[in-house]
Amino acid sequence: MAKIQVYDPPMCCSNGVCGPNVDPDLVRFSHDLDWLQRQGVEVERFNLSSHPAAYARNEVVREALSKEGSACLPLILMDGTIVSRGAYPSRSDMMAFTGIGMEVKKADENAISETPSSKTTSKIWKDLESLRDLNWSAQSEDAVFIFIPGRKNDWVPGQTNAAVLAVQKTLKTNNIKLGLYILPVHSPDYSSLSMQVQAPAILIASKGRGIAAVTGEVTESKLLQAFMASMNAGSCCAGGCGPSGCN
Repeated sequence: MAKIQVYDPPMCCSNGVCGPNVDPDLVRFSHDLDWLQRQGVEVERFNLSSHPAAYARNEVVREALSKEGSACLPLILMDGTIVSRGAYPSRSDMMAFTGIGMEVKKADENAISETPSSKTTSKIWKDLESLRDLNWSAQSEDAVFIFIPGRKNDWVPGQTNAAVLAVQKTLKTNNIKLGLYILPVHSPDYSSLSMQVQAPAILIASKGRGIAAVTGEVTESKLLQAFMASMNAGSCCAGGCGPSGCN
């Protein structure tokens, strides 16, 4: 079994996806590591702030730091040999390192509109009669955003729509397919969900992982944090993801 070890520079948390400004490259890389683990690759990740001993006891890492300083971080080791330094490699690079082949999903040409408006989002967001519909409608998607509207305004506000589409575009460039759905007021699931999160809100669910929510002002940064929280079932993002959402 292939083994990937990641030696990150000093970061405030285990994967660097925290705080008000989330680096999309870190989001992409974390998702790629998660994908590699699902393919059977053993992954170890260390943060210099939290695991300095791991850097000291690995001779290869210790030597690289001695010669190059922290500029060599992040260091990516494949079965004990450095395969990348100073930057986070792409998924294609990681596939080459591990020898794992994958057919990259074709981009959904109709998923993103560059000039969305509150009256045209029906072409972007799909209606859900119930959450059970996701069992078949989202089979080909890696994650979904579900908009829970207010009772009087059943369309996605322009600012929210723009933030969502920015995140969708970021994820799309990293081969992460994101589905966009609206749970209408007449849905049998609406009442129970609107009592758990303050509508309007967005639920974020990653396939086979967890669920997070964003309420209040919706920004690209909040959505990215919630997306990462949803990938780690039971975890919580910096803004307070969970049943009460990111505030």
